[in-house]
Amino acid sequence: FADNGGKVIILGELPSELDCEPAREQWIAFASHPNVQSLPCAVEAIQNAIDAIAPGDFTLKGADGKAVPKTYLQHRIDGEEHIFFIVNSDRDAGRDYVLTMKNAVGKPVLKWDAVVGTCQRVSPRQVGNDLRYEFSLPPCGSLLLTVGADMPGAQVEEGLPDLREGEVVPLPQEFAFTRTDLNVLVLDRVSVSFDGGKTFEPEEYEWRARKSLAKRFGTEETLQWQPWVAIRKKLFEGKGGDIVLRYRFLSDIERPKSFVVIEDLHKGRITVNGAPVTWERAEDLGWYWDKSFQMVEVTALVQKGENIVDFAVHYDFLTEVETAYVVGDFGVVMVDPFRGKLVEEPKRLKVGSWSTQGYPFYTGRIVYHATFDAPASKRVFLRLLRPSGTLFKVRVNGTEAGKILWRPYVLELTPLAQPGTNRLEIEVVSSLQNAWGPLHEKNGDDNLWAGPNAFQEEWAIREELNSFNYGLLGGAELVMI
Repeated sequence: FADNGGKVIILGELPSELDCEPAREQWIAFASHPNVQSLPCAVEAIQNAIDAIAPGDFTLKGADGKAVPKTYLQHRIDGEEHIFFIVNSDRDAGRDYVLTMKNAVGKPVLKWDAVVGTCQRVSPRQVGNDLRYEFSLPPCGSLLLTVGADMPGAQVEEGLPDLREGEVVPLPQEFAFTRTDLNVLVLDRVSVSFDGGKTFEPEEYEWRARKSLAKRFGTEETLQWQPWVAIRKKLFEGKGGDIVLRYRFLSDIERPKSFVVIEDLHKGRITVNGAPVTWERAEDLGWYWDKSFQMVEVTALVQKGENIVDFAVHYDFLTEVETAYVVGDFGVVMVDPFRGKLVEEPKRLKVGSWSTQGYPFYTGRIVYHATFDAPASKRVFLRLLRPSGTLFKVRVNGTEAGKILWRPYVLELTPLAQPGTNRLEIEVVSSLQNAWGPLHEKNGDDNLWAGPNAFQEEWAIREELNSFNYGLLGGAELVMI
């Protein structure tokens, strides 16, 4: 192959055998061939060798001309059109890039927005017969470009101005706010009674209670199978019994608007502080998050101090022994690393995590309210500083200004900003994580994937609760330019 002009690259150490026989000298001789290179396993060395051996019709480099790490590039050719999808896969650092397209002078270059389905015509620099397009990607940012096919009506790219040259106006460190959904208190510690509530086993986390119940009723094998397999194997036939699940919580306030949420609540009976809570039909129960998470109002029964929720149910194959919840209009603070309690809600939110300001288990949205003065002669940009959420919706004077999905967390407000005072709303959308978990992982959110082990395997979890930080962690600011 090498004698006929083929190029060979050997990475790392030279092999030492051929067909399982010692052949060190033969490999050394082969590595000395003019068409063979022996290289270390280093990104820059490999990239430079490939560029020299098989120069392509494009190159993607960093601003310093070197290969860029943690970058994914897909290049596809469709007729005369070249399609580039480029991703900065680094979760922490932004990167600067230079894409050089060989012999592409005169060809249209379009940048596509895959979220809204629009495109803009970009203007790369011409260098001889090549086009050179310089761009930056934030952490986990991406770019979709096409070269060679035009799109009639495509607008010319209008990039952000250099915000470093603008006047920075910080928003306040405290915000008026609106909570849009019910707050949540997680009750994931439970004690079990087997004699109708006369005596109770020691309190433990719900995943341990599940295992203890399976052991007591001889159904441990069912925990190893999907439900339909356990049904087929008849692992639960003739097994089970009546149990009472007891959940405790503390409250600093009397009779806050509150509901108890338990999965499949209609299958059992519930008492709060010894008082039965009744309903005529299962359809009369409300639900939160999902129709299986049924809820019943207990406002009149919640008292200052300790509250006890007893859920009497027949334990069988379809009985869910899970976390219970109290949801309603209240604040929540942590009593210790293991449990929270109901308190009065805060009047304002400070810059930082809302998890430490009354909402450690909250799963809804919070709207931050502020005002700002807009000069008549300048463009106005909103920049969020370390925001944490799944989506950020921005409104100016009651009109939607746009949505922020990812870094660099910048949105122009100019079209809606009026000279003088303007009303600004920043809506932060969270997720179900702080109620549904995992809430006890030893590694917290450094884990990039969560499976069943994150909820019930002792080696992966800790006793203390984890609460993910949501909100405007670093605040927000306006840039006038």
